[in-house]
Amino acid sequence: MMISKFNSLNKEYESNFKFLHNLLHTCAELNQLINQKKYDELDLLIQSLSNKTIKEFNEIYTNSPIFSTVLNHKDTFNKLGYKAKINTHTTSYIN
Repeated sequence: MMISKFNSLNKEYESNFKFLHNLLHTCAELNQLINQKKYDELDLLIQSLSNKTIKEFNEIYTNSPIFSTVLNHKDTFNKLGYKAKINTHTTSYIN
C-alpha cells in the first residue's frame, strides 16, 4: 500500500516537474517572439500555453482522471447540449 502511494506521488511530481520545465522553455520562447516582433506567433503560443496550463491545473486540482476529463472537455459537452456540474462537499464546479 505504501509503495503504491509513493509511486502515485512520484508520478504526480514527475508530471508537475515536466510541466514546469516546459513552461520555462515556453517563457523563453515568448520573450524571443516579443523581441523579434512576431506577434502572430506569440498569440498562438500564448493560446497554446493557456490551454495546456488549464488542463494541467484541472488535473492537479481535481486529482481525479474522471473529473479532469469532464473539466478539460466541458466545451465539447456544452456543444453536445450537456451541462457539466460537479458537486463536492466543499465546492461546486459549474462551467
